[in-house]
Formats: sequence, C-alpha cells, structure tokens
Amino acid sequence: ASCAAQRRVRLVYRRTRGLPSGQFFCRPDRVCVSADGRSLLVTESAHQLVSIIDIATRKITFQYGVAWRGGSRKGYLANPGDAILLKDGRLLIADIKNCRLLFLNTTTIRTSQLGTTGSCTHRPPSHFGSPNGAFPMKDGRYLITEINGNWVDAMTLTGKVSWSVHPPGVKYPSDTNEVSSN
Repeated sequence: ASCAAQRRVRLVYRRTRGLPSGQFFCRPDRVCVSADGRSLLVTESAHQLVSIIDIATRKITFQYGVAWRGGSRKGYLANPGDAILLKDGRLLIADIKNCRLLFLNTTTIRTSQLGTTGSCTHRPPSHFGSPNGAFPMKDGRYLITEINGNWVDAMTLTGKVSWSVHPPGVKYPSDTNEVSSN
C-alpha cells in the first residue's frame, strides 16, 4: 500500500512464506485502509480471496474465500471486487461473478447479501449486474458500481436505492468514489 499524495511508500507487505496452514497471499488486486487506520483490506480477485492484515503486526488476521476456487457456496467468492470494513465490524464485499453484495460477520462467519446469486441483471437491491465496487458516501449511502449495463447506484445498505445512472461516456464503471468541493 502506498501514500500516493506524498509519493512515499508507507508499508511493503511481502508474505509468500511462513503463513499459517490454510492462509494464502499471492497477488493483491485492491488494497484499502480501514477507517481506523489499523488494518489493510486486501482483495485478490484472481485468487478468490479477501484478507484483513493488521498493519502493526503485518499478520493476516482474517481471510475469506477458497484460494484459486471460485464459487457461490458458503465460504466461497467468485472474483471479489472491493472489500470494505463497515463501522459495525462486518465486511462488505462486491462479489462480481456471483452478482451480489456480501455482508460478512468476521467473528461468526455469518453472511447476508443484497442481490440474487447468479442473477446478473440491474434491478437493485434484488439483482446487480456484476457489482465491482461499493464505497461509502458522506451522507451514509454507498456508491455501487455494476459492470453489466454500466450502472452506478446510490443506495443504503438496507437496500433503499436513491438513484441509478449510466455515466455518460463510461463503458466500465469501477471503483467509484464520492468527490466533493468541500
């Protein structure tokens, strides 16, 4: 992970050996810092994994998915996009090929979701066209990006959709963030 604005590396994480049995770390696709600044949320889309890394100890404290095996059963992901840690401690994962937003309690490993697994059409919150991003907005809503159909949605995590739009000239909406002049 790096601090692009200051153009200096803050942490280099190379952990290919010495991981506990059952843990894998290969090639991160996306890395986000948790709101409290203590953890990295790492998505490995090609390897079907989402990991939480404690910055202080540099250890993987949580991992979800089955390495190199995509799927929709409990414990599996299919090309996970972004993952963010919510204020209540759950992980929110945009599970692209399963066409769902997955909510994961990292303590109990219980999941819930928005979207219908395997139904990849745009009708949020019951169906998503391959969601690949979910980012918080200042007002508590989230921006959800959908690959199929090129959609960007603003909605609450309870499923109330405020609006959906095809951004003009955008053929692949990905990793949308709220931009403000403030």
